[in-house]
Amino acid sequence: MLELVSPLPPHECLKRLKAEVDPQWKLLGSRPVLGTVSGSQFTGYKRIPYRNSFRTFIFARFHQAGAGSRIVIRFGMSPFVTAFMALWFGLLALVGGGMFLGATSAYLRGGAPPETWAFLVSPLIMAAFGIGLVRFGLWLGRNESSFLAEFLRTKLQAAEARGTPDVRS
Repeated sequence: MLELVSPLPPHECLKRLKAEVDPQWKLLGSRPVLGTVSGSQFTGYKRIPYRNSFRTFIFARFHQAGAGSRIVIRFGMSPFVTAFMALWFGLLALVGGGMFLGATSAYLRGGAPPETWAFLVSPLIMAAFGIGLVRFGLWLGRNESSFLAEFLRTKLQAAEARGTPDVRS
C-alpha cells in the first residue's frame, strides 16, 4: 500500500486522471494508462502490447485533506482474475486432490489398474502449470506498480505521504 498527497482537491485529481487515461476497453488508444474513474476512485493499468491477465492494476481512493487530497493506493491483479484463479485452484484441490487420494489408496491396497499413475501425476502437473502461469504473469508485470505510482505522482503533482514505504523498495 502506498499513500500520496496532492495539493489538488480530489475532484480535480479525478478530472485530470479522466483526461489522461484511455477507457479500459479502448484497444487502439495512445495513452500509456487505461482506466476508469468512478466516484472517488480510480482503477487502471499500464498499456502493454501483449495480453497478460496477471498485469498489475492500481486501485486508488481519493480523500479530502485540507485544500488537497490524500490518495490511498493498492496494487494487485484484476479482481476477476483473482476470483477465477481462486476458483480454479479450489476446484483443482477438490477434484485433483480426490483423484490423487483415490489413486494413492488404490496403490496402497494393491491391485491398482496400470493407468492409475495418471491420477497421481495429472493433479501435480496441473498445479505446477497453474503456479507457473501465475508466477510468469506476475514476473512480466514486475515494474508496472512503479510505473503507475510515478504516473500518479506526475499527473497529480503528488508526493509520498510521510512514513509511507516507497513502492519501489
